[in-house]
Amino acid sequence: MNIIDYQTVEDFFKKHNQGKSQVLAIYNTLKSRNFKSVKEITALFPRSSLVKGTKDLIVFRFKGNDYRMVIKFTFQFNIGIIEFVNTHAEYDKYMKKLK
Repeated sequence: MNIIDYQTVEDFFKKHNQGKSQVLAIYNTLKSRNFKSVKEITALFPRSSLVKGTKDLIVFRFKGNDYRMVIKFTFQFNIGIIEFVNTHAEYDKYMKKLK
């Protein structure tokens, strides 16, 4: 899968180095496979789920639920766009903006 906007991940690393290994594990796993559905991804990543009210945004929880990464998937074109990587508290603010 083609995962776009690695800059968002690099920006996260500058602030939160302690979540680096988990983010890289998710990122590298997604890049190494071709997924056809949300269900395939959430089956592989049990700490992920579809963002409520969306069809294509998946939130990945990591580092004991301290951090979140949100990726928008377009399965038809085998693309994932990293929308957000940050703390749980910042995720709550991000979600308020989406509504």
